[in-house]
Amino acid sequence: MSHDEMISFITDLYKRMPNVKTYLDLVYSNKYDNFIEKNRKKIERCLCPTGREMIIRDKEDRDLIMEINRMDIPEVSFQLEFCYVEYATELIRYFGYLDNRFHSSIVSMFHSGIKNLDKIDGYENNVSRINEIVSNAYEQDIDLHC
Repeated sequence: MSHDEMISFITDLYKRMPNVKTYLDLVYSNKYDNFIEKNRKKIERCLCPTGREMIIRDKEDRDLIMEINRMDIPEVSFQLEFCYVEYATELIRYFGYLDNRFHSSIVSMFHSGIKNLDKIDGYENNVSRINEIVSNAYEQDIDLHC
């Protein structure tokens, strides 16, 4: 493709595909806070539902985080993975242990968050949050073994 064709192609993708628009906006603006907050609220709504039907939709959360992980922006991924683990352990604290699949998803989400944190060398800045997550999980009989 020529340079002009490439620009036209990327512009077309940007207009047609919301995921491409989101990715390009995030990567080239480096303004992650609004995106993280919006998705943190989605995670909270799925894991801590309110209203008449208290249906936990953790599969939706895992799919959302998996889609965000495909963008390969570790600064965003680890934040949302840790949010998932924090809300999940709170859910277990209030309602009891759910099942092995849910337990496995918490452990794998935590380890994925640690891997993303390692990619940006952000471990030192998040030690207290990691310790709090591990402590809360341990109280719910979830061994995250860092």
